[in-house]
Amino acid sequence: MTVFPLRTRITGGPAAYEPGAPPRTWYVELTNTTLRPCRGIHPVIVLTDRSGGLVPAQVRMAFTAPPGRAERPVRPEHTDHREVVAVLDDATDPAFAGLTVPAGGTLRVPVRLAFAPGAGPDEVTATAAVVQRRGDDGDWVGTSPPYRFTLTAPAHPPASTPARPPATRPDTPPPLDTRPTSRPSPPPATVTETPPQSPSPSLPPPGRSPHPAESRELAGTGHRVTSRLLPLAAGAAGCLAAGAAALALTRHRRRR
Repeated sequence: MTVFPLRTRITGGPAAYEPGAPPRTWYVELTNTTLRPCRGIHPVIVLTDRSGGLVPAQVRMAFTAPPGRAERPVRPEHTDHREVVAVLDDATDPAFAGLTVPAGGTLRVPVRLAFAPGAGPDEVTATAAVVQRRGDDGDWVGTSPPYRFTLTAPAHPPASTPARPPATRPDTPPPLDTRPTSRPSPPPATVTETPPQSPSPSLPPPGRSPHPAESRELAGTGHRVTSRLLPLAAGAAGCLAAGAAALALTRHRRRR
């Protein structure tokens, strides 16, 4: 078993998230087990979902460091293994060089996480892999146990709109048919002679009252994702998180 200088865990996270709801707060807790400060620390959050359908555009993440300062937004990315990774770094602040964990001390980093309305339902596992930057290189110095949670269906899905009959007013007479008659009524097939009578207006043929049936059919849209199980044991999850962390940190350095 590998012993890392930073003991890492995720604490305070809820058991479920509702897509489209406000962000929820949890903490990456870093404990320095050495006698020297650990500087240049960059936790990398690795999200793996059971279906494999979670994409970076559906993840909203920010962190606060140092505590009490303004939130720093995080830009999630995708890996070749369909994980979503997010480096707790601030590309908009060149002065931010990572976190510092004092010797023998503990640092709790608040993280805010939310999901876009199109995410889930799903089962998600979050792992914090910790990288210490050393110039253009870095060392893997910690990893957390998995934090598992559920992406639920929206609590208030949009209700279908029933078809409404045309509005009528009881005190308003029905509209008259003012369409001109283009031709007289056709004569009957058999004609019977009758004595001449005084002329009288001929009755128009029975008209067809147009009553089109109005029906509205709601078509549901969505995407189907192929369900694939990602059974990750604790050791395998740690290796996976390490690879994702190294890839994410490399990409992040290139952007800066």
